[in-house]
This record gives sequence, structure tokens and C-alpha cells, in this order.
Amino acid sequence: LQGLRLEILSGMHLAFLEVLAAQEEVSVRDQEVAVAERLARDVGRRVAAGATLRAEESRARVSAASYRLELRRARARLEQARSGLARAMGLTELPAARVAGEIFLGAAPPSLEELRPRLDTTPALRRAHRTIALFESRARLEEAEGAGAWEVGGGARYDAGGDPVSYTHLT
Repeated sequence: LQGLRLEILSGMHLAFLEVLAAQEEVSVRDQEVAVAERLARDVGRRVAAGATLRAEESRARVSAASYRLELRRARARLEQARSGLARAMGLTELPAARVAGEIFLGAAPPSLEELRPRLDTTPALRRAHRTIALFESRARLEEAEGAGAWEVGGGARYDAGGDPVSYTHLT
């Protein structure tokens, strides 16, 4: 029961962090769109004044459209993250308000030297070692079975003048 509680809490925590990250991404993408659209307007003014080619204006508009597309994608990811958090909380949907919080990464992860003694005790790694050993033994067996098998083939081969030249093929 305690394990189930921890799993649910961990899922909610992860879903909450995904919403925070998605909200931040939407904010950044929104700023990018504003800058790109301002640039497109400025380039349009320069084109109208004859100081810049129309191609530059087209490039600026395409760039702004690309940023708007990324903003729409970020908003879709935010909605997915919000739906995931609502499911984790047992709700059908979250209230319309922003989720408030900070993403704190905490202390640095342990070093590899600290983790190495614990790695050998994990079931997934033990299974991986057994799988590797199985494949290695199968490879050695296949090599041993094929070590004495030789194939000899022969036939006629013709040179550029059409004269037959014999050959032997050994594998």
C-alpha cells in the first residue's frame, strides 16, 4: 500500500513538473513570436522605404510564421501536460488558472563511483548481464559449430578472349 501511495505521489509530482515546464515553454515561445512579428513589421517598413528587398520581408514573415507554429505546438503540449496532471489528481480537467511553482533540480546526482556498487544489485542490470552472457555463448557455439566446415566449389571461368580458365573457390 505504501508503494502504491509513493507511485501515485511520484506520478503527480512528475505531472506537475511537466505542466510547469510546459507553461515556461509557452511563455518563451510567446516572447519569440512577439520579437519575430516586430522584426517582420520593421522589415516591412524598410521594404516600403526602399531600403530592403521584398525577399527579406518574405523571410521575416516565414520566420514569424514558424515561431507561431512552435507556439501552437507548445500550447498543445501544455494542454497535454495539464490533462495528465488532472488525471493524476483524479480530476476530469484542471481549473483554468496557471499552475504555480518552481522547478528545483536539487543537489547534483551521485557520481558514478558512488552508484557503481548499487548498480550490480538492480534486477534490470542483472537481467541485462544474463542476456549478454547468453548471446555471447550462442556466438561462441555458432563459431565452434562452423569451425570445421569448409566448402569447396569449382567451375569454369572465361578470360577476356573467351578461353576457359578453371578456378577453385574455398570458404
